Amino acid sequence: MNKIVLLFCVLILRSVVWAIPDNINRLEPVKETGYPNSFSTRSSNNSTITSRLGSILMIPDWNTDAVGKFDPYDGTFISNFLQMPSAGSPKNAIQGPDNKIYVSDQVLDAVYMFDTLGNYLGIYADASDGLDNIRGIAFRGDHLFVCCYHTTAANRAVKEFSGPHAFVRNFISYTGIDPFDIHFLADGRSLFADAGTSDKIALHDTNGAYISTVYGRAGLWPQQVQSDQVLPGAFLAALWDADTIIDFELNGTIVAACTLTYVKGVYRLGNGNLLATCNRGMFEINTTTGAMTQLNSGTGWQYIELYSRITGISEIRNNNLPRLQHIGAYPNPFHSRTAIRYTLTTNENVLATIYDVSGKLIRTLIDQYQPQGNYSVVWDSKDNHGKKIRNGIYIITLTAGKESHHYKVANSH
Repeated sequence: MNKIVLLFCVLILRSVVWAIPDNINRLEPVKETGYPNSFSTRSSNNSTITSRLGSILMIPDWNTDAVGKFDPYDGTFISNFLQMPSAGSPKNAIQGPDNKIYVSDQVLDAVYMFDTLGNYLGIYADASDGLDNIRGIAFRGDHLFVCCYHTTAANRAVKEFSGPHAFVRNFISYTGIDPFDIHFLADGRSLFADAGTSDKIALHDTNGAYISTVYGRAGLWPQQVQSDQVLPGAFLAALWDADTIIDFELNGTIVAACTLTYVKGVYRLGNGNLLATCNRGMFEINTTTGAMTQLNSGTGWQYIELYSRITGISEIRNNNLPRLQHIGAYPNPFHSRTAIRYTLTTNENVLATIYDVSGKLIRTLIDQYQPQGNYSVVWDSKDNHGKKIRNGIYIITLTAGKESHHYKVANSH
């Protein structure tokens, strides 16, 4: 009955609402004469930027048994990247430490290996290694972890492998478990999506032991868990049964949430919006307006993963390309901190500074040489002396070489 009511509400609203709790600010650029808003600057040949930098999104499709290649800035489909060797249900495609591509297949009960051009290399692990009904996969170092809902309850676990067909142990396993995804933090701990009797996203230590439930209640059925690429310290989760995407912190704070029916995969795009897969296709969700744009139809799209600096893609060199791209700040307005993100298209010395509206220097965030790539730096709303700033409008100035950009952000305690 609850599912019918939710679907009826979605049909009436005919849109997705990005709901922000009262104590959290909506992602909104400050629009004032003289300065562009945070997400307005984008050159006409940004698609070449993504190829030159070598990053793509990989999304498996059950309907075609292929993995698609997408632009990580705006979710644009580029091409089919690789074809599975057999008809099945590819769930999760990830980048390995050896830069090979590893794809889990939920129906064929196997993890397949491909090279960077999408050529099939062989099987990493399969049913002979105890795999059955597998979902999300993730590397920590050179060990692969596989979420497995085995027919035999005692074998349901996140299974750890040290190499091809080299099973190590059940990393996370307990009664009533239904593993869907595992996401490792930089310190080796993990966020675990369990759709079992406990129905939760839980934090586990480096040995797989339970620490705490970050977010949990009946009727969630969590699928993919991801880092928020824009806001350091925040994470995204697709909650299939709750028809919800949440943006959350490890202390359980929900930064934001939105509704999307039967959501499976989620990723924060470079333009600040969300890319999500669900039972109706693939959608871009504008986190400023709540507007939803369908990018691809179909029911087969699954988890979304970034492949960083993939080889085999020809570099495009254009001296007319801006040195700084994809500049934005999130949240904006903000309470205590905002993450300033940008893409550097050449190796340059980068200077990031904060000024008040009178032109007074408030804070120098960065003054260093950086190689080309994607960056995010957090401003904690303090000045160079460690004091909290006053409420108001501030100017972010980003300089790379001789090129400078100015953006406004608003602070309110």
